[in-house]
Amino acid sequence: MRKQLLLGASFLLLAFPACNRLEEESAPAFGSVKMSFTAVMDEGDTRTAYQDDKTASWVAGDAISVYVTNGTKGKVVTFTANQSLRFEGEVPDGYGTIVAGAYPADAAHTFDAKGVKTLHFPASYTLAEGADPASILPLAGTFANGVMSFRHPAGALKFTINNVPATATRFRFTTAGQKVNGNFALDPVLATSKVEAEQSVDINFPAAQGTRSFYVPMPAGELAAGASIALYDADNNILFQKTVPQAMTVKKNVIKRIAAVTVDSWRRNEEWQLNYLWDTYSAEIDLIQSEMEVTGTTGLFDFAVVAKGDFETLYGTVEQFLSSSYISDRKASGEFPKEYVGTYEIDRLSPGEYTAVVFGLDQYYNFTGEYNVVEFNVVEFVTPAGWSITFLPNATISGKTVRAVTVKVPAGTRWGFSYTTKQKYEEIYGGDPAVFIGSKRTGTGTLQTRTNSTVNLGDLAQDEWVFFVYGMYDRTEEGGLRTPSGAYCMLDYKYFLPTEAFSYWLGEWEVTENESTIPHTDYWSIKTDVLNESYIVTGLCNNTANPKEIKATLDGTTLRIQSQFDLGTTQSANGTVYQISLVGSSDSGVFDFNNYTPYDLLSAQKTDETKATLTGFGYSKYNLLGKVTHDSDLFNYGSARRLPATMTRITSDSVLVPDDEVMDVIVP
Repeated sequence: MRKQLLLGASFLLLAFPACNRLEEESAPAFGSVKMSFTAVMDEGDTRTAYQDDKTASWVAGDAISVYVTNGTKGKVVTFTANQSLRFEGEVPDGYGTIVAGAYPADAAHTFDAKGVKTLHFPASYTLAEGADPASILPLAGTFANGVMSFRHPAGALKFTINNVPATATRFRFTTAGQKVNGNFALDPVLATSKVEAEQSVDINFPAAQGTRSFYVPMPAGELAAGASIALYDADNNILFQKTVPQAMTVKKNVIKRIAAVTVDSWRRNEEWQLNYLWDTYSAEIDLIQSEMEVTGTTGLFDFAVVAKGDFETLYGTVEQFLSSSYISDRKASGEFPKEYVGTYEIDRLSPGEYTAVVFGLDQYYNFTGEYNVVEFNVVEFVTPAGWSITFLPNATISGKTVRAVTVKVPAGTRWGFSYTTKQKYEEIYGGDPAVFIGSKRTGTGTLQTRTNSTVNLGDLAQDEWVFFVYGMYDRTEEGGLRTPSGAYCMLDYKYFLPTEAFSYWLGEWEVTENESTIPHTDYWSIKTDVLNESYIVTGLCNNTANPKEIKATLDGTTLRIQSQFDLGTTQSANGTVYQISLVGSSDSGVFDFNNYTPYDLLSAQKTDETKATLTGFGYSKYNLLGKVTHDSDLFNYGSARRLPATMTRITSDSVLVPDDEVMDVIVP
């Protein structure tokens, strides 16, 4: 349908005589009759509807759905305007009564004996080259005296967009939950209604740059929640989008004009900066998040962060990305624009390269066209070969005994060193090395460029500590911050001094039996298992060829030693091989090897600064037991040891911090 300036009714009526006749120019299909008629606009309402816009006249090719009957049944056929602007169609034989019509032709329109029952509004329209954009507006017609008189039963919204990109081929109108497509009843009144989800209408048009108008057919009613409009290219990339936030009242037969908008070109503003700072831990939500800093903006904005590989593969350019569904989804989410410069937390970023875009928005979350793009890298934290930290509990520095660590890194490495208590490391940094090291990204702190170094820790408090050495890029000369390289080493260390009672037993001891059928002396070594709680004892039963570790605990000032079933094997002078075990028994008792569990067997009590007495827990002796096949041979009393025994210290352990507490982190 073509639109033109309002014309008088006499022109339309004179041009097409009212009739209902058979066409004689060509033969219809077998079993059908060819018919034609004139179609006009009902001057009673159309002209008032378009008094501020345009009225309509037909063009060749316009198609109408026409309802015809045989008196009892009806069918819908299509009539098309010819070059003389008469509508022609083939009607099944016997169905010669024309009742009503609907424009544009659509098989989904429905009719009854009174006329059009429902009009179908499709979700998509297509405008041909040169077609008037208002030609998609629906009409309902009634037939009388050979003329189909049409009227506009619905209203319309008219949108004008300036600076439409040359690549644009589709206009989309979207409501926020009101019906704008589908079937609408004409009785009592064609009107919109609420739906659960948003609905949209697409208008496809030939690509052409410049100013374009788009008419959206609308049922009468109130669009209380507003709507949005958008332009797309042929590849479904969004080129422009704008929210129409105000409520809109649509009236029957009235075209409501919406203020014209202009598509702005994207403008890069390099003063807008989006910087990846580092990862932070929130104890409140027990979550690690990446921190982004925005600077330089003066208005509302938002930003997006995408993996660089995805950005290049899916979008290619910043403009393409800003026009993509990724951004439109964010806009449609209902979030508010960000309104202050500063730091924002996002989901934690995995190691890799990223592209970040910051873009301007208005108060309705529409793009302003202003943006900037930056690229950054999230490093992966690893411990390279050759990196280590060793704790020195008694380092001598400048003639003074202090606590220190030795740092080893490859030659020429620029590194920083920091430490904190284990508790703070867990509570503030979530026990994550990247978060802790990232907090050291400032331009201050220890920064060495060397291979090895001893770091004086001074008067270190007794606590659980974590120590870090980490690689750094120093960008302070460039006006930036020091940036971790990702290379690091960590030492988890418990620094506690032993109590006087615990430290008494540390060292080397000579253990001599006071009563024995065979005089015997063992040499024991006692070291820390758990500081101030338990020990590891080696040398029992004089099995020096393959010493076994025996568990001992501190009970007040008493050393309690547990039994051990298997300490290895030994061979007697006659060639008999014995299994060495440390167990206890009474003179007549039998030890059950099949149901063996460790138990406290021996106890040692301090007698002076270098001596102690070894006794048993309710047992008269402890034995070297050989492998036996009969219960009668179970005990080899010839090797039974009589208690008590005398323990004499040979050397004491001068190390303040137990050796086995030093966890030297070395990667080969």
